[in-house]
Amino acid sequence: MLRAAGVAGLALVAVLFAVVQIQQHLLRWRAERLLADIREIQMGKSTWANAQRLMTRWGTWGGWEGSCTAESCEYKIMLPDTLQAVTTHYSERTPPEMREERHFYRRWELQLYSLLGGRITQVRADVQLKNGVIWTKSYAVFTARSFYAYGPEEFLIGSTYGVTRFTNPADKPGLKLHQEYSLMAAGPCDGCKDGACSICRMIGASFTPYASPEIVGELFDFNLLCITSWLQCDDPKEILPSAWRLYRKDQEVLAKQSEQSRARAWNRCNSPVELSGRDYRFGLLTEIVKIQTSPDSGFTKYVVSLRGLRSLKNRALFGEGLLKDPLIGWSDTVLSAGVRMADLKPGNRIILMVEWPLSDSTRVSYDEPCSYVLDTDENRAAIERGIASDKLADVP
Repeated sequence: MLRAAGVAGLALVAVLFAVVQIQQHLLRWRAERLLADIREIQMGKSTWANAQRLMTRWGTWGGWEGSCTAESCEYKIMLPDTLQAVTTHYSERTPPEMREERHFYRRWELQLYSLLGGRITQVRADVQLKNGVIWTKSYAVFTARSFYAYGPEEFLIGSTYGVTRFTNPADKPGLKLHQEYSLMAAGPCDGCKDGACSICRMIGASFTPYASPEIVGELFDFNLLCITSWLQCDDPKEILPSAWRLYRKDQEVLAKQSEQSRARAWNRCNSPVELSGRDYRFGLLTEIVKIQTSPDSGFTKYVVSLRGLRSLKNRALFGEGLLKDPLIGWSDTVLSAGVRMADLKPGNRIILMVEWPLSDSTRVSYDEPCSYVLDTDENRAAIERGIASDKLADVP
């Protein structure tokens, strides 16, 4: 009986091992097919017909919210490993009110799954259309880098997103070197312990439809062996090796900039006007109502009160009164197109580009100098070109 029980136990382990290995390799095979399909899509050129073929092939794992037509659609695909029955897994320490109806896994289940060669993994893809054209595509891999994978800090994340604008461009120093793609990474984190930071191992790339095909190819160079390798991938350069090389090259170039230049960057806009029109979500034409000046630490402080006139991008809401937050700068502040604060006068019109909508009842603090563009014929044309390149934006 003991011998029979032992044989049965070994047989059960062998069957479980085979099942887990088969599903893990099947997941990688599907991930490779999906990556190939996403790579074939050309942002700004692929059409509704291309999107329909993608939906037909991946209908079991894909879907959309609301409606999906050639005029407007965001189609999402998610490939999970077998252990995950839903989009997100939760640990035992997740509060019950946050679990909703999703499953969560006990530590021993995750450990057994890992010992059998399983890996908590998600592969996600996305395409977004407007007026019959695919303008963005994305591909991302979330895979465990430990046996337990209880929280975000225990995952390795590699992602590449197509965008028509860069959110919060001031936080993306790489855009100073190249205007059509951006890279960010984290990890291995110095001194990062379990739970000490939300994500310790990640690399993310984003690019516009106008990035060169060679760069786009490198940004989609995913190492999908991380899904099935016996030893978990643990470093960003393992999941997106080519993007990591580009990121390190950017960091080396940026590091050569002088400390003085970096220290003064917050007070000076060095970005082309056109990029302000592209990258900020909302655009509003304003008028200077009054300018107050006062001495401040050897400089002159300027407080410029603005009144909203009309929306230029994505229906930037505003009321009839003054905007709650004035433009504040100093005599050494340089706005877009080299305009100094001292050059502004009451009655001048300012194109205000911001990430959040403005109204006379909502206070929005914004002190990024590239957000303020003096309304001249040349600057207006540049702003309009930038807005036009953000193909997912609405223009009044």
